[in-house]
Parts: sequence; C-alpha cells; structure tokens
Amino acid sequence: MKATIPSQRGSAGDGTAETFDSGRLRAGGEQEGEELDGADVREPLDPEEEERSVHEARIAFWDGLSARVDTEPPDPAWRRETEPVITRVISEQLGPQLSVDDVVCSSRLCRAKLTHPRWPRIPSDKFIQLTLGRGSLATMEIQVDTRDEGATVLYFLRRERAPTEHEL
Repeated sequence: MKATIPSQRGSAGDGTAETFDSGRLRAGGEQEGEELDGADVREPLDPEEEERSVHEARIAFWDGLSARVDTEPPDPAWRRETEPVITRVISEQLGPQLSVDDVVCSSRLCRAKLTHPRWPRIPSDKFIQLTLGRGSLATMEIQVDTRDEGATVLYFLRRERAPTEHEL
C-alpha cells in the first residue's frame, strides 16, 4: 500500500512529498520508516473486553444523541413539518408489527421511539425498506439505537443548516 507523506525538507529547502510503501520490510521483518518507541503501541484487548468496550461506546453515542434532542433549542417550523412525516413514513414502511410511540425533533435531529414486541430487532429487510422508501426524509442520516430487544430508537440527523430565528 502506498501513501504520500511530506518529506523532511531536502537540501533545496522544498517541502516536496515522497511516497513510501507500507508493505516494504527491512531485513529481520521490521517495517521501514520511523522506529517505534512503544509509546503509541497498545496491547490488544481480549475479544470479550473489546466487545464490551465497543458496546459502551455505542451506548454513549446513543445517549449523546438523545441528550441533544432534549437540550437543543427546537426549530418550531421544522418540527411541525418533520415529526408527522417521520411517524407516517415509519408506519408505512415498517408496517403494523410495530408502533411509533414518540417522535421529537430539536433543531438538528429527531428521535423516534418504536416498539416491536413480535421482533427482538427490526428485521434487516424491513430496515432496508425504510431507508429506501423514506421519501423526503432521504436527505437525513439515520442512526439506530438497538440496545433494547423489542424496542428501537431511530435518530434522523438533519444535514442542512437549521434556519436562524430571523430567517423563519
């Protein structure tokens, strides 16, 4: 694999770039390049610890999104327009096997709480159907909180800048 990195200033004083091959090894099996002093080398986690760490990071991410919905100032016009669309699209695309319990939008994202007691998780084909059939919501990124069986929280992240109050 080749990458371009800035070289040390050469004798001409230019800041040229040179390529290096990350696959080239020195004799003895060491990679060419800077010597490692071990300061940035981390011990690999055992698989169970790694899984726990990833799970905790996901929970923290989802909690952060939820906190943003609760603390960001609302965009009243966008909220009035978007909350019913999210409710309708989810119901249409995912069907009667689930219920949309709550939809709340702030200024940059919306949270939709769903329950689906017949499914531990929303089946992947249903979720694909939602992502492909979301119509006017297609410009929004979706994050999915799957921490609880039988319940899912969808976060719809607004990509465009929310209007300022004087623009409303």
